[in-house]
Amino acid sequence: MKRAHQLKQRSGSGLVVKQYQKAKALGVVIEQCTKLERLIIDSQGRVLGAEVRRGYKFPDDASGSIAFIRATKGVVLASGGFSQGVALRQMYDPRLTDAFTSTNQPGATGEALMAASMIGALATQMDWIQFGPWSSQDEQGFGYIPQFVERVVGYGLMVDPANGKRFFKETGNRKERADAIIQLGHPALIIADKTNTLEEVAQAYGMQAAAFVEQVKRWNGYVEQHQENDPYLGCIANRLKNDYNQCPDMWQKNTANYYQNNVAWLYDFQRCFAQYHAALLCGAPLAARSPHHGGLAINKDAQVIGFDLKPIVGLYAAGEAAGGVHGAVRLGSVAMTDCTVFGRIAGKNVVKAS
Repeated sequence: MKRAHQLKQRSGSGLVVKQYQKAKALGVVIEQCTKLERLIIDSQGRVLGAEVRRGYKFPDDASGSIAFIRATKGVVLASGGFSQGVALRQMYDPRLTDAFTSTNQPGATGEALMAASMIGALATQMDWIQFGPWSSQDEQGFGYIPQFVERVVGYGLMVDPANGKRFFKETGNRKERADAIIQLGHPALIIADKTNTLEEVAQAYGMQAAAFVEQVKRWNGYVEQHQENDPYLGCIANRLKNDYNQCPDMWQKNTANYYQNNVAWLYDFQRCFAQYHAALLCGAPLAARSPHHGGLAINKDAQVIGFDLKPIVGLYAAGEAAGGVHGAVRLGSVAMTDCTVFGRIAGKNVVKAS
């Protein structure tokens, strides 16, 4: 089902840049190179503002100078997650050592989350850190490889280079695929199109050629027969079937016998990291750490909840800084929706605050 909208820029910049331009046009002051040190509250626990470090140069915590910002209405935390904070993320998942990179920006280290916690904010589902089975050890961050990998899912087989065999259903959700790659302990490979012979691919990655070729032939058998299910891995291949039903002539020309010439082009993925929080996978699929599904507990009005289970007056959160919105695994394309919806709710409510 087509339910996602992709921006022309193929990234969040297509939305953020326009929001930035609109904010500037409205006279909003946007400060860069400013790091949050702590939130300031009164004797009743109401958030009054923040202590910041202006002129901050990442990652030098001694850089810049201290300043104080008074918030007459309230503070909205839209600081993102903590996938780049190795020590913090290991508090919730000890597996996430510095061997795992992240597709998040370098400053996603969780200081705002900790600042909120220090004034009594309640965090929720912090160990729900998502891995993404699409990144590559050959590039940093969320680059070209994830764009490639996500479009190949369901059309090509994914194999363990240690034995040349499939090891998990290619159409599993991102958490399932990432966890399976982590269990391998090394990158996986996904086959997409033709360039080299299968034997050359096997040789390049040190795979057992016979086992690898047999797996490709088996996959091709499902494609040729329009077979819906793989009884061994539970892989649903009905995407191929649906494509065939919608446009059989083109499907037969371009997709049927996908590897009948015994050739394949593959991209490898990196080992799984945490993502909504974490993700990494390509160059050989790897799993990388990306976003977190956990964060500060909020209510429907985007107010941050305290340990007394009541809203902290003057404090709001939206986006990856907030938790409990998506559950353990989020649907693709809804992260920006989360940011936009709760960001708008938080903005409207903080303006109305007395």
